[in-house]
Amino acid sequence: MGIGSRTGIKLNGEEMGLLPTADKWYGITPANVAIGQGFAVTPLQLVTAFNAIVNDGILVRPYLVRSAVDGEGHQVYHSEPMEVNRVVSPRNSKWLRGVLRQVVVSGTGKPADSELVHVAGKTGTAQVARNGKYVKGLYNSSMIGFWPANDPQYTMLIVFGDVTGSLYYGGPVAGSVFKKIVDEVERLKGVGVK
Repeated sequence: MGIGSRTGIKLNGEEMGLLPTADKWYGITPANVAIGQGFAVTPLQLVTAFNAIVNDGILVRPYLVRSAVDGEGHQVYHSEPMEVNRVVSPRNSKWLRGVLRQVVVSGTGKPADSELVHVAGKTGTAQVARNGKYVKGLYNSSMIGFWPANDPQYTMLIVFGDVTGSLYYGGPVAGSVFKKIVDEVERLKGVGVK
């Protein structure tokens, strides 16, 4: 799914993230990875992998803009989506989209639920590591999601870094901002009916 490698986007300075090779894994590494520890992804890698789940299991190379025109209206740049490979079956992709909808309907993603459009997604609450150790009471709070849930057109990732205090979970911190942005996008589009 592109974790631990560059996405191929035409953007200088893209980082690779961190995914230890199999020969560096030890006893509890699989369990750590399963709960999101022991590796690091860039926001772009996370959105790219998430989009593969949303996109019927097909990993697509990300790009910043589809096209650009100069001051006279002549196209000076054009990009098309490029399929990299299938990473999830269409059946599993559909099932995962349903699960991600339920995260918002009845799980930790409830703060992201919109009255204007059905959204789906996943919250994240991660301990922050510094100098090889997790820092007590310091978290990264996130929400990644897509909408409309039944016909995905948009994906968004909200991340708050170094969150402290008693309210640090991804749902209330990032999910509530996710909802505000979704609602504003939908209002700007003139949509407002589920």
